[in-house]
Amino acid sequence: MKDGSERVWLSGEVRAFLRRCREKSGVSVSGFIRDCVLRRLSDECGVDADLERFLLLSELAGLFEESASLRKSQNVILANFVYLRDYVRELVKGDFKNPAFVQVRRSILCYPGAEKALPALERLLGRRDQIGQRMCEVIAKLYPNTSYDQLGLFMDEYGSERTQRSRSLRSDKNKFGGGEKHDGQVA
Repeated sequence: MKDGSERVWLSGEVRAFLRRCREKSGVSVSGFIRDCVLRRLSDECGVDADLERFLLLSELAGLFEESASLRKSQNVILANFVYLRDYVRELVKGDFKNPAFVQVRRSILCYPGAEKALPALERLLGRRDQIGQRMCEVIAKLYPNTSYDQLGLFMDEYGSERTQRSRSLRSDKNKFGGGEKHDGQVA
């Protein structure tokens, strides 16, 4: 049989579903159908597994889009509401810092009027957390047998360092250790 196209009748619901999936995920419908048929012919797995994979990929693409939109919304709220006063002050003052140095921002709680932005930021951050959790679930389903062995080695090697708490070298009040002098000043 030659390569080419065949006409296949699909009900309106199926065509609408495939159109929505294509718009959401950017995955080619004909490529998806071709892949399903080829896998079914080679008995690697059934159409159900391919459909599930296609749906997971389209959900993942939608989560990426929503996550990007939420980050943009968060940045716009911070730039146009919370941090706007600092920007205007620097603009009027004419004293711009070198962009090569990272500017350390104060907590948003110390900015005037920031409490108005907190509920919106809280909702955005909560949704971003939900999206991150769902992405982890989807990726675990998409790639169940894929792992990176070095991660476990690094976790074993560095995990114990992260959980240890630092203790003061000072054992009692009369004995000084660490960087302290006998008069109580720090060296």
